[in-house]
Amino acid sequence: MTLLTNKKLHQWILALIPIQFVFLWSTGFIGAKFTVAYSDPFWLLFLRGFFSCITFIIIASILKSPWPSWTTIKKQMIAGIMLQAMFLGGAFKAISLNMPATFVSLVTGLQPILTALIISRKGQGYLGFNGEGLS
Repeated sequence: MTLLTNKKLHQWILALIPIQFVFLWSTGFIGAKFTVAYSDPFWLLFLRGFFSCITFIIIASILKSPWPSWTTIKKQMIAGIMLQAMFLGGAFKAISLNMPATFVSLVTGLQPILTALIISRKGQGYLGFNGEGLS
């Protein structure tokens, strides 16, 4: 391959990453609704996270992205455990207990707004809430 072809391939792969992220994230509630009847919700989260991780390792390898330091990896693992086990684990468990997936997605969709309101109540002014307007 020529340098030009490699650059085009690199740009093409970079363009697909946000699309894949949105696809993987948005299929969570739909997938949970149809699969919790057949499997434990935490097993589903494990499989979802595992295949996402493998996919992104492949993409990072193709793009020759630099790997993070061990300190950064530890911080990311803590955030990932909190996201998977607490946030999505609770959502998948609620769906497995027959709460409608649409309601669960609406409640979890309020998380950024509630976070901003909590920050504004803790003496940060309305900076947190204004930040939500940017996203």
